[in-house]
Amino acid sequence: MNRFIPVIKPRSSIKVDVDEVLYIEQYLRKTKILTESETHEMYSKIEDYLVYLGSNFLKCHRSLYVNMDKIVSMREQSIVFTNGDSLYLSRDKFTAARQHFSRYIMCNKKLLI
Repeated sequence: MNRFIPVIKPRSSIKVDVDEVLYIEQYLRKTKILTESETHEMYSKIEDYLVYLGSNFLKCHRSLYVNMDKIVSMREQSIVFTNGDSLYLSRDKFTAARQHFSRYIMCNKKLLI
């Protein structure tokens, strides 16, 4: 079953495949959904999209959720995604996220390259 996030903008409406999402982030009044190929920004709250996410999304802090299936590595306070993008986290947030990610990959027996 394909899961998708509805992205409604003033001039367009699209379905974004949840499995393609790298991360979802809110800054001020805008929410950004970043996939490997495109970025969608809209005026909304991040809470509006949480219902569409699965258990593979990790809450790094109140305004950032990352797709753990799209993470290649976590090192030096950065999360590196499959498309080469990276996100920097504070030391406290990074330590907690890395521990959760380590448990996730051990439980799912997924090997990272």
